[in-house]
Amino acid sequence: MLPGEAFGTLALLEDALPTAGAANAKLEPLPCSHLRDLQAQNCDAEHVSTRGLLIRRISRDTGWKSIRDISADSFVSWRSKVQNLAPRTLNNYLAEMLAFLNWLVTTDNLTE
Repeated sequence: MLPGEAFGTLALLEDALPTAGAANAKLEPLPCSHLRDLQAQNCDAEHVSTRGLLIRRISRDTGWKSIRDISADSFVSWRSKVQNLAPRTLNNYLAEMLAFLNWLVTTDNLTE
């Protein structure tokens, strides 16, 4: 567990299930939709860009291609292999993934 990581923060990764139509949906367009939503909320352009980089790196490095591929195990495995990032940076990756997953729930792509 990383410093500052609350117990159970990966619960959404463990418990979230793709909705019936979204299970095999490609993951690729969803981060772009999430980022457009952040822009619509008047988030700073640098914030939106950074969020996109974080999501794309995790998706690429874990091999997530569809919503069904997302799992706590794959995220934790990725995080344990990343040696060149500080704990605070890794917590930023976790926080962004949780925000993205919450957005997927809000947009009915995942169920809680």
